Amino acid sequence: MTTTFSSSSSPEILATIDLTTEYADLEGHSVSLNDNADQDWQVIAWIDPDKEPTKHTFQDLPLLKKELEKLDIPFTFVIPENKLTDSFKNSGYEGLPKNHQFLIAKDLSLVESIEKQTDKKLTNQLPVFIIVNPDGEVIYLSSGYKIGIGEEIVKAVR
Repeated sequence: MTTTFSSSSSPEILATIDLTTEYADLEGHSVSLNDNADQDWQVIAWIDPDKEPTKHTFQDLPLLKKELEKLDIPFTFVIPENKLTDSFKNSGYEGLPKNHQFLIAKDLSLVESIEKQTDKKLTNQLPVFIIVNPDGEVIYLSSGYKIGIGEEIVKAVR
């Protein structure tokens, strides 16, 4: 399932999220989604790193690494605490845009909030990708299996 905005001057606002939400980084430090609010856009994705279709996504994104880096969009990959395994290593994901981070969430409350606002089932459809502006307005939403996620992100941000 993918929802994108049209190429008109103002993208459709699909939902809003609270960018003051804090997650833990891989070292256990608290990080706010607001840390990237100085950017025009940021990509936030809730993932299940050991399962398809997330694994496919991490094969797809490196194909557009140069293009994504030119756009200078920060990527935040959020792993639900119950999906984090001992085998997970940030270094195991080569080819991602250099402006990325992995964070750990205790729950999927932001995804649940987007579910309520869009009336779409998302919590069991990881990965869930959104593009959000500094005001927390979601202008792109994709969940589940998706071929070409990198291309869609590039088109949406342009």
